[in-house]
Amino acid sequence: MERAMQNQVEGGVALIGSTFEEKYIQKAITRYLPNTPVVMANAYLDLPNVCGILCDGRKGMEEAVTYLAQKGLKRLPM
Repeated sequence: MERAMQNQVEGGVALIGSTFEEKYIQKAITRYLPNTPVVMANAYLDLPNVCGILCDGRKGMEEAVTYLAQKGLKRLPM
């Protein structure tokens, strides 16, 4: 967040994770990014320039494993 404020973001900001659902983040967005589009994944703040998206990590992992199994992968390389 601090970097976005220092660099005067031109396009928008993406914040990923529920750790951003905090009052101090809401205050920072209101103060420093009031006209910047903000997209939050797995989080949401009730601000006019914020859009929240919920991701289903379990379903995504299931689909990834199914896809890799269909491609014949039996073990993930380490």
